[in-house]
Amino acid sequence: MSLTQTERWTLLGRSFPPLQFTETCCWKEVGKTMLTLYAAHLSRQVVLRFNGSCNSTVEDLFGAITNDKENATTFGLAPGPAILAYMFGYWLYIDEANLLKEELVQTLNCLVDDVLSLNQFTKGLGMLKCTSAYTNQPPHFLGDNEHALLVNRHPNFRLIFAQNPRNKRYNREKHSMNILSNFSSLDVTWGDSMQEKKQEWQIIFEETFERVFPNISCTELAKRAVAFHADISSDTAMKELTKMESNGDLFEHHHYMELTVRELKRFVAVACNYVTMQEHPSVEEDSFPQLAIFMSSVYGARFQTSEARAFVKSLAKRHLLNNDVDSPSFNPDPVVVEHNAVYLCGLKMERNEAVINAQTIKDMISSEIRKSIEQIDGDDLMCVVRLHNELVLFLSQGQFMNEYGCYDFVNRDSLNRLVQLVFSPFANEPIESTEKVLEETLVPSLMRVFVAPIRCVEAQEMVLNKLETLLDKENAYNFELDGLRVSKIPNADVNFDPIVLIPEMIENAKECIIAFWLRIPLMLCGPSNAGKLVLLRFLSVIMNVDMTHMFLSADTEVQDMIGLTIPEKDSEENMILRWHDGHLPRVMKKGGMLVFDNILALKSSVLQRLNPVLEERPSLVLTENNEVSPIPNPRKFMRCGSANKGHDASIRKQIPHGTCPIQLTVSLHHSSTSPSATKLHLLMHMMVVGNFSQTLTATICVLYFP
Repeated sequence: MSLTQTERWTLLGRSFPPLQFTETCCWKEVGKTMLTLYAAHLSRQVVLRFNGSCNSTVEDLFGAITNDKENATTFGLAPGPAILAYMFGYWLYIDEANLLKEELVQTLNCLVDDVLSLNQFTKGLGMLKCTSAYTNQPPHFLGDNEHALLVNRHPNFRLIFAQNPRNKRYNREKHSMNILSNFSSLDVTWGDSMQEKKQEWQIIFEETFERVFPNISCTELAKRAVAFHADISSDTAMKELTKMESNGDLFEHHHYMELTVRELKRFVAVACNYVTMQEHPSVEEDSFPQLAIFMSSVYGARFQTSEARAFVKSLAKRHLLNNDVDSPSFNPDPVVVEHNAVYLCGLKMERNEAVINAQTIKDMISSEIRKSIEQIDGDDLMCVVRLHNELVLFLSQGQFMNEYGCYDFVNRDSLNRLVQLVFSPFANEPIESTEKVLEETLVPSLMRVFVAPIRCVEAQEMVLNKLETLLDKENAYNFELDGLRVSKIPNADVNFDPIVLIPEMIENAKECIIAFWLRIPLMLCGPSNAGKLVLLRFLSVIMNVDMTHMFLSADTEVQDMIGLTIPEKDSEENMILRWHDGHLPRVMKKGGMLVFDNILALKSSVLQRLNPVLEERPSLVLTENNEVSPIPNPRKFMRCGSANKGHDASIRKQIPHGTCPIQLTVSLHHSSTSPSATKLHLLMHMMVVGNFSQTLTATICVLYFP
């Protein structure tokens, strides 16, 4: 029980001398990290978290030699989390501790002593400046010799090892007795009997729900959900599911099928989101059919065969509906996109509204062009942004996409292209103001960016009509609207085929939306050309978030994703070491969708480094850049992996249990990724309009891509 564990934890810290460390050697998903953070909160302690792996080095924990950020010509030791915790009295929490190399664990033994010598880490260069988070004071060194860096161990320092059990499922390494003799073991479980576990799970469900809705009782829903969780995770149900999953072709081993309390927590989060969307928030019997569908989606995502998913769905119906109500069919509603929200199959998802100001647009204009414009008005620049955003919103509306397909202007850098087209004609031609620029070039530029790439004439006319309506609202400008005709559309500098919306894609997108609700990483699984990346592009468009695609292979290294330090010369020609962020920290900092394509091909050591990023609460400490604090987690950081049929079982075991796998089994001939489907979609509209030349071109494309 959590309260009992917290009491034992508190007593452990009081009863043993500071030389004693604490190890949690316990089961997965029982709250080791949260227990530590809660105990630290009660004790008002700073916790430095470190995710261990076989790739971890002494430099990652104790620090590395680098240059001072304030004085690039000064080099020294940037202390790592182990030294900082030792000096200033923090708690050092090392997760997956039994994945650390034995020599690194042996090095941690030096933290047992009352006094720590830093000479082995400073290499004679001294230590860079650092201060305590408690007192804002630098560390106190013993003695007068600045080269003999000795520090006392702070009385509040604690080292905490957290790890999952060493069994067949996890196959973890075991520490030597020399290491374990310095630890006090604490097993964290949900209880010994099923009754105790159910009581604990129901408390978690109710308190989590009532934290969001304090005036709504969910006792009956919690009771049924806990009963379902106990039933689906029982040995009897798992044997049935294992038999059904033997027909799957992605995973050979069934370790991914383990259902933990994590799934129950996810369902609570989904239920809270669903109640939030209701006009009058409540948890009544009439809402249970919809919640049963959500429950089958959350738990069914762990399985790869349709038989197993149907079994989960029937069990969810039995427990949540008591077999009194037939499970309703889930007919997807049209996609509805608003300025700040997306409704897909009745599920609401936040839509990103990029915060763009006039200075952002001004920075897109080259300095040469800015010199040619005598007066740059911020209101004129924001007019460009308004028209751009309104057209992107219109093209992502469900009515337009269902009829003509989804055009991806979100990941085409359309705003930057529009700004360049508007202002580039005046690179060497002086002009009075940005108002004159817009009146001359904005309309043809908008047509070139948003209308010309669309290959269906009927769709082009709809966009032109929308553009004319938007320009009429801009009363401050005298735009020339006579050119808003199909015959005046300029040649496209970029052509791309639309994403054809089909029922299977909408259904899969609904599963993805639930995962985004829960802020857990997606794992799209299926054969080549099943539409994995196309599905993610579609979600990127309707949610208006940038998608960063990283294709991975067995040769991919950690630095390819994290970043690396490169020697450079500063403005004064001094050689310095400068860190360059990779795609992973860059997207974590600014938000967006990051796609780990072909993630199963990664080496085990690289996957271990990614483990904290693929958790429900992603965390990344750039120890390679001598940082000790994790990157602040933006709300709109979405992690998506894609995988074809697996071949190496040892690699597949490394995929974290916290992902939400979604199986795509759509046939190529019915997939929105099929070139023939796209060409036929275009051909249908072109034949209606009667444009013979475009019809002929589309027909040739259809024949060429059968």
